[in-house]
Amino acid sequence: MTTSKATGILQRRAISPDAARQRVNRRGRTVKTLNGLPFPKRARFIYLDSQYGTERYWSALNKAIHEANPPYAAALSGLRARGGICLRKHFDIISGSPILQKGQVASSIVLKRLEDVRLIETLEIDGIGVCIALRGMGNNAYYESKRLRARLLAEGVVLDAIRLWAGRMNMASPIATSIRDQEPAPKFVTFRFDLTGPTYLRPMVTWRKSKPTPGFFVADVLLGQELV
Repeated sequence: MTTSKATGILQRRAISPDAARQRVNRRGRTVKTLNGLPFPKRARFIYLDSQYGTERYWSALNKAIHEANPPYAAALSGLRARGGICLRKHFDIISGSPILQKGQVASSIVLKRLEDVRLIETLEIDGIGVCIALRGMGNNAYYESKRLRARLLAEGVVLDAIRLWAGRMNMASPIATSIRDQEPAPKFVTFRFDLTGPTYLRPMVTWRKSKPTPGFFVADVLLGQELV
């Protein structure tokens, strides 16, 4: 569990907040601290040496992340919604984190830290390329990679259709609209998307010195699943 949760348990046992924090800080040598993945308010994930790598350990770590670490929780949820595997180059889109933004955890940092604590791993899959997969997929990674290939092809068709539809609706020019795997890569401010394009629809445009600054039309596509 996290140190903050351990402190809360001690407080519910009629131990004062200060005394509870001190007891957690002075934990014995058998209690290990997970390095590489910080939690809010300087909390850390702690575990017994004998628990490391067990299903109970992984379950508790995932639960702690989803309760207290939104950037990492969003990335893991996005990956699970895609069968537990994605192209590495799509991770910036899937993670929901910015490429680089002050005060926010960058997508590259999210990726590195999740790799460091072995919640995800990098795989090279023939015919697809470098992929990111959830820990412990094993032989399922090969099966899911076939579904990944099919899903990427289908989503590519959908993205092309959205781009053409946006053009017909005068929402964004198909020529100026980018979709993933194209250059320049789709981007709005500091975030990656599956599709982005400038839009000059009146509610989206701002004016500066009598010159229009467009808004942006953005979209992400995920077929066959619902993000929750």
